[in-house]
Amino acid sequence: MKVKFCGFTREDDLENACKLRPDFIGFIVGIPESPRNLTVERARQLLEKVPSNIQRVCVTKARNTNEVYELIEYLQPDYLQIHPDFPPEEMLKLRENIGLIVVLSIPPHCPDVNQIAKTAALYEDIADIALLDTKGPTGGGTGVPHDWTVSAEIRRIIKNPVFLAGGLNPSNVRDAIKIVQPDGVDVSTGIESAPGKKSLEKMKSFLQAVRDV
Repeated sequence: MKVKFCGFTREDDLENACKLRPDFIGFIVGIPESPRNLTVERARQLLEKVPSNIQRVCVTKARNTNEVYELIEYLQPDYLQIHPDFPPEEMLKLRENIGLIVVLSIPPHCPDVNQIAKTAALYEDIADIALLDTKGPTGGGTGVPHDWTVSAEIRRIIKNPVFLAGGLNPSNVRDAIKIVQPDGVDVSTGIESAPGKKSLEKMKSFLQAVRDV
């Protein structure tokens, strides 16, 4: 079971996280609505502090692929996490240069499983990882869970490795894993003491909960 910690803004939080050795660490760039948003310069400073045994993820919602290519060239992350805002052929070109995590947004109420599955199918041969996250104003990062039975259904339909996100925390991640059976889990708000400020104890508790499943 892979673990991704996301939304780092502070060097001391990042240092603590790296000592715990999650599989992925994510940084948010180009999403100004997020309290965890970084400038590209700040993101580069933090990415450079992540050891090579942890995968570095740039999370963004760039307006066009030129912006994305510039971001990749400047930051040199291992993975790009992005919503399916571009046609599949453009996303496929992106994947030639970087690992791709494609976000599938799931509304917290009355989601259309067939529509989500149809979107997933379009990007099935493109995404290295499909990330199932609760839909929000910025696409994800809401800190709110969605119906995990919906995620479980999507998990059964698509062949990609699947990561689960959306309102996960140390107290509910066990149940989420048991229901969805994902390949990995992604957390940001659930390991924070305040927006953008990570809690060492919550990070430890989250990792222990995942290991306990």
